[in-house]
Amino acid sequence: MISQELLDILACPACKTPVKLEDDHLRCERCGRAYPIRDGIPVMLLEEPPTAEQAGSSAPGEAASPGPQTELPAPRTCCPVDARWLGVAVAIGGLVALASLLRRIVRRLVSV
Repeated sequence: MISQELLDILACPACKTPVKLEDDHLRCERCGRAYPIRDGIPVMLLEEPPTAEQAGSSAPGEAASPGPQTELPAPRTCCPVDARWLGVAVAIGGLVALASLLRRIVRRLVSV
């Protein structure tokens, strides 16, 4: 499913510890987080909600956590920005930079 070469370089995004392959998921050796493997691709997102199996299990040799994990509040910004518009702005900025580069190339070619 996952090559040993890839498994050797993967690390838990939460604590930067190596992960090991267990059945259909990867498990962190330190914090015990489990990361699903979907279509042969490990999904190693901290935002990924735990499955029912993960929520009820703990890492081998560790006691279950005493209470539910608390969510961190979303960072505040000076003005509300929709993430979709931020992506559009970045894309437009890239296009403007590309157009500027192409103009310089054309000017050099015309002057030669």
